[in-house]
Amino acid sequence: MPERFRARCRTGTELNGGRFKRLRATANRPFGPPHSPRFVDSLRGELVTVVTILLDAFEGKDQVDIVDGDF
Repeated sequence: MPERFRARCRTGTELNGGRFKRLRATANRPFGPPHSPRFVDSLRGELVTVVTILLDAFEGKDQVDIVDGDF
């Protein structure tokens, strides 16, 4: 990868400790303690509905193309 793009494509592990911790905390805030420990679990009903609709679209098919959106 060209060096000029490398800075834009860094992973969290390549960041220094303090910056990585801040970014990780920001990304995880909606999903866990101390802010909303049951957030993801509260979405269970909606997730089940969406997944069921998506999986039902595959019924009767021998092959599906997930990348191009066979649903």
